[in-house]
Amino acid sequence: MEKIKSRRIVGWLGIVLLVAATTRAEQPPSAPAPGAPAQGAQAGRVMSVLPSTDTSGLNLAGPLQNALARLYQSTGAFNLQLASYSLPGYAAADVKKLETYLNSPLLSFCYLEKERIAVFLFDANRPDDFIVASQSLVDANGQPVLTNEWIEHQFRAAFAQVITLYKQNQFQPLPGSHVDSEQLAQEEAEDARKRAAESRRLFRELAQLEERNYYIGASVGMARFAGEGASTSTVDVGGFAGLKISDSMRLEGGVDVFSYALVHLDMRYHLPINEKYVSAALSLGVGDILTNVTKNLGYEATTLNSGQLLFGPGISFNIPLLGANIRGDLRFYLGGGSVLLGSYGLTYSL
Repeated sequence: MEKIKSRRIVGWLGIVLLVAATTRAEQPPSAPAPGAPAQGAQAGRVMSVLPSTDTSGLNLAGPLQNALARLYQSTGAFNLQLASYSLPGYAAADVKKLETYLNSPLLSFCYLEKERIAVFLFDANRPDDFIVASQSLVDANGQPVLTNEWIEHQFRAAFAQVITLYKQNQFQPLPGSHVDSEQLAQEEAEDARKRAAESRRLFRELAQLEERNYYIGASVGMARFAGEGASTSTVDVGGFAGLKISDSMRLEGGVDVFSYALVHLDMRYHLPINEKYVSAALSLGVGDILTNVTKNLGYEATTLNSGQLLFGPGISFNIPLLGANIRGDLRFYLGGGSVLLGSYGLTYSL
């Protein structure tokens, strides 16, 4: 067991030696004070190599940080410094805070797990973006392969991919920093639907807040009536009272006064139209001419006879409003003459 452990330690040391053997002969940059470049660093943008993260249990965080710094130094494109501060989070504010503290526009670090190894790069010129490249450390059976040769090979491959992406300016958004326009449009549409549904629900609740079994109402409009070969129009004023039999049925009686006094009894059926601001109803009623009220100049007063029964359909729309309804009504009665009544009115629950 001790022999296996010793081989593993020697293997991990070999990774560092192999990386060092293929890069410059200089010692790795020492960790300077925040914002100060490393001694002997090459000209270019300042690159801070942060401490690596190792969750594999192999304790390679330190060697990987030095190895990553050497790989960056070998490109000759960066002014390297080792940092002793880790990135507190992946939000743009966290990255900017550390870049400002280290006076370094570029940050990079390595992340090692049993299943993969990844290299991250952050650029102050792209505050909402980052670059990451990862390479798998598992075999075809999904088992980790943690030999020193394989880890070094995948580590170098991840670094090479990061450099390629950096040169090609191929960044990806930090989590939560960008909102997809299509997703935003869908969310706005969904919010609009929710608000509309909530508005309709609240409107119905307010409309039904005081709704009871009895109601009264009044209306004003026009009456068009004909009989004995003559017809005319005049103003109509009406009043009515109703009984709620069920959610859809109402029994209603009232009187309309135009040139005649017409009493009527109607059965009203409220159409099952849901989720609407306006409801509609159909009616079927019977009317009786009580008396002549005014004389129409140019027409005989007996155009419609007193006691004459009329029958006919009707249609109306209702706009509910806090226990009341604004009503538009159209009724047509026939029988020994005809009466067409069109009016607007207001009903109120008792």
